[in-house]
Amino acid sequence: MTTNSFVLVIDSSTPILFLGLLNKGQPVDSLVETLDRQQSEWMVPKVISFLLRHQLKMSDLQAIVVGDGPGSFTGVRLSLTLVKTLGLLKPINVYPISSLHLFAFDLLSAVWMDARGERMYLGVYEKAKVHVAPMILEMRHKKMIVDTYPNATWITPASACQQPNLILSHVASLIKSLTPLKDVHLLNPRYLKDLT
Repeated sequence: MTTNSFVLVIDSSTPILFLGLLNKGQPVDSLVETLDRQQSEWMVPKVISFLLRHQLKMSDLQAIVVGDGPGSFTGVRLSLTLVKTLGLLKPINVYPISSLHLFAFDLLSAVWMDARGERMYLGVYEKAKVHVAPMILEMRHKKMIVDTYPNATWITPASACQQPNLILSHVASLIKSLTPLKDVHLLNPRYLKDLT
């Protein structure tokens, strides 16, 4: 498949499995499915059937962009384990990215998700530029970010997944600024330390 440059995009940091496919920097297809606690059972079959829709095998992929968290402990571990396994079976470019940044497709995006206990995971992005790196913030401090970035569009992964082509176009533009891992063993979850 020398004329193609397929890139798989995967994120499972929430109960939603997001899969996307790019070819030559253009969105091809996406799959958005709520798996909740069934991610461990269904992730691999969903990825395989998603690729088969385009007559592709894992070996046809040029690269994988994977959300490395923060988010669901189990979900993040599952997608990173899958990507590590693929990287060990065949040399492939792996681009880890914060799951929050992955969904930051608007010009200025404040991406957040529930971190439980009246807390949120939050990151603020302007395309490739990181204004606020992923952090845990108490919900009561949200107004501080709103006041600091009054023009930001507030996005959750669930709301972003309603516009998968915008996510894929965003990821296609970000790849140029991402650095592939030199060693797939270095792929680790982005866990945030709890508030003290």
